[in-house]
Amino acid sequence: MKKMKKNKQKPQPLIIPFIENALRHHKGEWSGKKFSLQGWQKEILCDVFGNVDKSGNRITRQVYLEIPRKAGKTTLASAIALWLLIEGEPGAEIYSAAASREQAHFCFDSAKNLLASCPPLANKLQIYKNTIIYPQTKSVYKSISADAHTAHGGNPHGIIIDEVHTQKSRELYDTLMTGTLARRQPLCVMITTAGSDRSSFCFEMHSYAQKILDGTIKDPTFYAKIYGAEVEDDWTSEATWRKANPGYGVTVKPEYFRQRVQECKDNPALEAAFRRDHLNQWIETDVRWISPLKWDECMVEHPDLIGRECYAGLDLSATMDLTAFVLFFPSTHADEPHFIMPFYWAPQEACKLRERLNKFRIDPWVKAGWITATEGNRVDYRKIKKDIYQLGEQYKIQEIAYDPWHADQIIHELGEDFSMVKFGQTPVNLSPPTKKLEEFILTKQVSHSGNPVLRWNLGNVNVALDDNNNYKLSKKKSRDKIDGIIASVMAIGRWMANGQESLSDSPAGAGIEFL
Repeated sequence: MKKMKKNKQKPQPLIIPFIENALRHHKGEWSGKKFSLQGWQKEILCDVFGNVDKSGNRITRQVYLEIPRKAGKTTLASAIALWLLIEGEPGAEIYSAAASREQAHFCFDSAKNLLASCPPLANKLQIYKNTIIYPQTKSVYKSISADAHTAHGGNPHGIIIDEVHTQKSRELYDTLMTGTLARRQPLCVMITTAGSDRSSFCFEMHSYAQKILDGTIKDPTFYAKIYGAEVEDDWTSEATWRKANPGYGVTVKPEYFRQRVQECKDNPALEAAFRRDHLNQWIETDVRWISPLKWDECMVEHPDLIGRECYAGLDLSATMDLTAFVLFFPSTHADEPHFIMPFYWAPQEACKLRERLNKFRIDPWVKAGWITATEGNRVDYRKIKKDIYQLGEQYKIQEIAYDPWHADQIIHELGEDFSMVKFGQTPVNLSPPTKKLEEFILTKQVSHSGNPVLRWNLGNVNVALDDNNNYKLSKKKSRDKIDGIIASVMAIGRWMANGQESLSDSPAGAGIEFL
């Protein structure tokens, strides 16, 4: 009778006994106790440090960890940084990097605190205010901020990028990663909670990680782990809290969640931040008018709308900003939603200026065809007029609403062939159609084709309350444009004014205005 072969278990990577035997906690109820790794932490460490090639070098080169707050991810990252410092790489350079020097110091200071609780290890190191040196291999660990020029010339063996969602661009990441080319087994660990900007470097990495996790992309050098709740999960449910938080009940207490959820119920403006920080959901604005997630639910493929009647809103820019033109197609039967179709223009110099000022870049949307770039440093009204005439040949544009504040020669020229209607930006004019658009979105009675510029505009709209608890839609706290939403509201307003909907169906006193 043949003996059954036992499956050999892979030995734990050395980083695990290093952390659990050499390091001590330095905060809260575990202060002074051994660093007992949780199951999810061991899984990550085994996957990353136990995955080696025939030469014994790590296969993983990049790690993306998206984990809600209070799970202890910064402490874990600092332990990883210390291991990379002493694991034996000659002249290793380890960097804690973040958007600000203060943020970068969180991980670095956590490492120093871990060492303070472990004299045997600390005695082998030279610990300074901003640097930790391991003389045996002439290795160094320091923190740097997003001033990318400070990272040029480095030769990183280990990189810890903390709170990736705060990075304004990918410049620091690119600079540090370029410096790893001469290393045998460099490792870049990116840790973050969910962010709010879907055009950011962090969301770019998030999207790549998702494709790794769902098998769309095969990249053995990139390790991804994302903990979070699904959009459809009940954010008030303990089951959702537990699902999204690997440290639930250990580093994150149920009582804390109950208290935070009750605060959100009392003040709905806090909901987005709670869901982003503690459920790891990408929520776009802290005090928002309508969640972009609700907007996403309205995305459908549009039918052939050629020859259909529609109403338009035109939000002209002054010089170098976006110009938005939105067509609103009313539904023709009860089972069909209304359709929104936006168009955008911007001068080429505006794209270059935004890049120089490190503002939100729109050139990727220009390349993708979502925005038409016109030559020069001012809006080319001739191009806009030509495009609107072409749209007029395809669709039956009943009226074009425009803001008289930016009235220009183009308005008079368009008026020769279109019905142009002044639409003052006052609460009396804007309140009813804004409420109507809100109703359409929440009940999925309006659809769009996923235009990212219009979605960006929606995410830039913030909600404020006046003394009478009336809504005001504002971009004061937002960093960029809401042009497409204004144009959409004006188009719906003209549709309503033409007898399709009553302009007086809003509750008295529920004034809504753009500030």
